[in-house]
Amino acid sequence: MRLHTESRLGIGALLALQLATSFAAIGLLARVSPAVERILLDNVRSVEAAEQMLAALALPEEDAGARFEAALGAARANVTEAEELPLLEDLDRLGPAALAGDPTARRQAVAALEALSLVNRRSMQQADDEARFLGQAGAWTSALAGMAGFVLSLVVYDRTRRRMVLPVQELHATLAAARQGDHLRRCTHTEGPVETVRIADDLNWLLEQLGQTRRPKPGMTGLRPHLLALLERQPGPTLVLDARGEALALNQAALDRIAAGDRPRELGRALVEGRPLPAGWTASRGAEGWICAWSPAPTAPVTAAAGEAAAAAPAADPPAP
Repeated sequence: MRLHTESRLGIGALLALQLATSFAAIGLLARVSPAVERILLDNVRSVEAAEQMLAALALPEEDAGARFEAALGAARANVTEAEELPLLEDLDRLGPAALAGDPTARRQAVAALEALSLVNRRSMQQADDEARFLGQAGAWTSALAGMAGFVLSLVVYDRTRRRMVLPVQELHATLAAARQGDHLRRCTHTEGPVETVRIADDLNWLLEQLGQTRRPKPGMTGLRPHLLALLERQPGPTLVLDARGEALALNQAALDRIAAGDRPRELGRALVEGRPLPAGWTASRGAEGWICAWSPAPTAPVTAAAGEAAAAAPAADPPAP
C-alpha cells in the first residue's frame, strides 16, 4: 500500500467515526426534545383544565358555570389519550348538576376529574421514562463511540509507527552507521509503504556499490590496510585509481565527496581519456594508476597528460602507497 493511501485511510477512518458520533448525538437529542415538548404542551394543559374544573366545583360563584365550561372545552381540545374521552363525556353530563349542588353528581364529577388527572400524569410519566431512556441510550452510545475512537486511534498510531516511523528510523540508523565507517550494515526493515521499501532497497544498493570500491583488488590484500591508513592521514578527499580508472581505495573524506555528488568512475574516465578533471580535483600519475586529491580552492583543469608531467617532476613525487 502506498504512503498517501495508507495515511488517507487511517485519518479518514478517524474522521468518519467522529462524524458518526456527532450525527448520532444530534439524532438522540432530536428525539428527546419532542418527548419533553409533549409533556409541556399536551398533558400539562389537560391537568390545568382539570384543576380549573375542580376549583369551579369547590368555590361556586356567579361565573362558576362559565369557568367550568371553559376548562371543559380546553380539555376537549387537548385530548391525547383514549381514556380521556369517556371521562370528558361524564363531566359534560354531570357538570350542571354538580354546579347546582347535587351531592351525588358532585362526587361523581370529582372522581372523573381525579381520573382525568391520573390519565395525564400517567402519560407524563411514560414520556419522562422515554426521555430518560433516550438520554441514557445517547450517553452509552457516545461513550461506546468514544471508546471505539480511542481504540481506532491506537490502531492507527501503532500502524503508523510500524509502517512509517520505524522504517524512517531504520534508514537514518543505516546512514548514520555508514558515516561512522560501518559499511556492512543494511536496511532490514521491510514492512512499510511502497515508497519506504523502495528507498531502503535503493540505499542498500548504493551501500553495496560503495562497499565494492573498498574491497581489495587481486594482489593488494596485504598492502590494503597500510594504503587505507596513509589515505586517512591526508587532509582532504583522496583516492587511488588503477590504470583503467577504477577506484582501488579511498578515505572517508572522499566518501563524503561521493555523497555530495562526485563519482570516482567519472574521475577515472576523465583521466583515462585525457579530459579535464572535475573542478577541485588534481591527479598525480603513478606506476600503475593515479592518486587523486580534492581541494576546495579553485584550481585550473588538469588533464591526464598534465598529471603525468607533474608526476615526472622532482618536486611532485607522489606518496608511496
